[in-house]
Amino acid sequence: MLADALLADLAPVVGHSDLTYAEPPQPLVGGYFTENHRFRLADVPAPWDRTLVLRLFPSTVPERVVQLEATVQRGVAAAGLPTPEVVHFDVDARLDDRRYLVMTFMSGTPMMDGIDLGTILGQGPRLLTRLSYVTAEVQVELHAIDPTPILDQLGDTPIRIDRWFDRLQGIVDAGATGFEPARRWLIENRPPEQGRLVLCHGDLHPGNLLVDEQGNVTAVLDWTVATLAEPALDVGFTTMAFSLAPIDAPPFVRRIVRFFGRGLARRYIHAYVSRNPIDVSAQRYYEALRCAIEVGNAALWRLAVADGRPDEWRRPTWDSIADVMVEYFRTRTDVEILLPAPVSS
Repeated sequence: MLADALLADLAPVVGHSDLTYAEPPQPLVGGYFTENHRFRLADVPAPWDRTLVLRLFPSTVPERVVQLEATVQRGVAAAGLPTPEVVHFDVDARLDDRRYLVMTFMSGTPMMDGIDLGTILGQGPRLLTRLSYVTAEVQVELHAIDPTPILDQLGDTPIRIDRWFDRLQGIVDAGATGFEPARRWLIENRPPEQGRLVLCHGDLHPGNLLVDEQGNVTAVLDWTVATLAEPALDVGFTTMAFSLAPIDAPPFVRRIVRFFGRGLARRYIHAYVSRNPIDVSAQRYYEALRCAIEVGNAALWRLAVADGRPDEWRRPTWDSIADVMVEYFRTRTDVEILLPAPVSS
C-alpha cells in the first residue's frame, strides 16, 4: 500500500524507525499529471511536524523535470513568494517506481476551480478584473526574484527555452510527425531576448493560485514548466491560456467563454505592463510556443490511447480545443500543425 511504502521510505530520513501517521494519506483533488495526497506524521520534529503533501509523478516523467520543479520551488519559497516548502526530495527515491517530493500543505482554495459558463456569466466583469490583477501582481513579484541561487542549484538541468524545443523534438520522435514544421519554425524565428532574464512560472492559471477568504494569495502552485526567459514569455504563455480558455463544452459555449477570455487577457496585459513596463513585442511568438506545447501534449495522449499503451496521464485539458489551438498557431506563424486523429478515452 502507498501509505506503508511512504512510511518505510521516510523513516530513515526523519530518523524514526517506528514512524506512524497522525493522519494517513488522503487524496487531494487537482493536479493534471501528478497524484497528490495530504498526510500528517505523528511525534516527529520540525519540519516534519506539519500537515504535508505527497506529490507523486508519473513514471514516464524524466528525472530532470522533477529535479527542476523541486529546485525551483525551494528557491522561490526561500525568496519569500508564497509556495509550498519542499521538505523532502531525493532524485533516487521512488514509490511504486515513481519519483516524488514531500512539501508543506498550504491553506486556501483555488482562485477559480475550473472554467465553466456559469462561473463566467455569474461573476462577469468582477471575475475578469480580479483575475487579471492578481495574476499580474504575482508575476511581477516572481519576476523580481534573483534567479541566480536557483540556477546554481540546478547546474546542468535544462531551464532555458531550449527545453521546449527538445520537448517538441520528443513529440515528433514519438510519432507526431505533423509537428516538425512547427518545431522548425519556432527555432528559426526565436526572437532575441530583451532585458534581464527572469524566472517565469509558465502556467499561472487560477487553479494554481490559492487564496484565503479575503482573496489574498496564500500559495502559488505547480512549478513543472518554470522557464528562465524574458518576462514576455510569461506574458505570452498567460495570454494564450486566457484567450483560448480550454473547456470541454459545445461550440457555442466555448465561443462565449473565449469572448470573456480575450477580455481577461487584455486586462491582464494592461495590469502587468502598468506595474512592470517591459518590451512585449515577442508576445505573439510566446503565445505560439505555448500553443505548440499544449497541442503536443494532446498529440502524445492521442498516440498513447490509439496504440493501447498504458498511460498514467489523464486526457489533457487542452485536447478538447485542439482544433482551435491548431488555428491559433497558424494565425501566428502561417504554419499548419497536423494532429493525430481524435480518440475516445
